Amino acid sequence: MFARTWMPVLATFSVTFEHAAESDSDSVKQCLEGFSMAIRVACEHYMETEREAFVLALSKFTILSQITDMQPKNIAAIHTMLAMAYQNRNGLAESWIHVLACISRLVRLRIKLVWTGLDGPTAVLNNSHVLGQYITLFAFPRNDCS
Repeated sequence: MFARTWMPVLATFSVTFEHAAESDSDSVKQCLEGFSMAIRVACEHYMETEREAFVLALSKFTILSQITDMQPKNIAAIHTMLAMAYQNRNGLAESWIHVLACISRLVRLRIKLVWTGLDGPTAVLNNSHVLGQYITLFAFPRNDCS
């Protein structure tokens, strides 16, 4: 059944997520849950094309390459991507490349923020609420051990 319906389901989740307003957090949450569940089904049933399509779509919604356009829904997509990778582990097979690219972009952004001194939850970037939230959510713990 999933093999026959995955394309319209992917299109529905993608369009709904893309056009969701900031105030429509319920739609965003439902779409991200749908992405996660669809990836899980594809992984459990060894459906390579379906798995790759859903993981790639989810990775594009993280928009880590365009940090100035980041919105809370994109931060939620990053969380979903990382949680989905943890849940599906080996089932992701070749789709791990998209997860690792997401992690790589996060690390690069972290290095850039540390280098420019905009590191930590107290960072304020041109009154950007979303970017400040992003930094808070993805701040790596400091090594304060002496």
